[in-house]
Amino acid sequence: MIRTLVLRGAALTALFVVCLSAGPAAAQSLENRINRLEAKADLQRWIGISGAWTNPSTDFIARGNANGDAGAVCLDGGLYFLDSALRYAGEFSGFRLSATVSGCQGFGTVSEPVPVGIDGRTTIGTFFTGGVRAEFPAIGRGIIWPYVGAGGVIARVNIQAYPFEQNSSWRDGWYYEVGFSVPLANVGTGIKAAGQAQGIDAAATELYMAYRHFDVGNQTLDGGAQTKTEWDMVLVGAKIRY
Repeated sequence: MIRTLVLRGAALTALFVVCLSAGPAAAQSLENRINRLEAKADLQRWIGISGAWTNPSTDFIARGNANGDAGAVCLDGGLYFLDSALRYAGEFSGFRLSATVSGCQGFGTVSEPVPVGIDGRTTIGTFFTGGVRAEFPAIGRGIIWPYVGAGGVIARVNIQAYPFEQNSSWRDGWYYEVGFSVPLANVGTGIKAAGQAQGIDAAATELYMAYRHFDVGNQTLDGGAQTKTEWDMVLVGAKIRY
């Protein structure tokens, strides 16, 4: 809001100067440009929600590996701090760089026998990420936006070498991601019509799909066993730029 007010104040001053020097036609052209830039100022952040399939994998060092399928739901958000893509509202061309955060809740415990007489179990609970993402249009004027990103993660991880020992703790580590987003304005007319009926701006709404890999390093169980945990995640969601 403050940024928009400052922009409008500067715009009025510029319009006054242009009216005096170049006439009404040039002033009208400048005002149209400023209106588009104001629209851009309101499209610098995004928030999204996604569902995910996860595949936690724990290496019970010198004993064997246990993995399996689980799931997660995530709330994602970002702030564009370099955005040549949105020179004007609704224009898709150029490059975007954003700081990203997410909060996820994992569900499900994966369990697999390890060849030393234990049941290896892994539960990924709540986890949070923070990182940087680069996006760029791959087709035409931004029909598809591939992106890559990386950052840090902190996660609540429970590991069991059942029935002998376990450990549940917050673990920190890193992640990387590759994915793509598709502006709603570029998908089928049926989906666009549904969005318009709900008052959703198609130019500011994007569907996205991504692969993320997480590594939270080594974890010592309460009996002294060493483990190393990582997981893959494939997620699908929708986000709104505002």
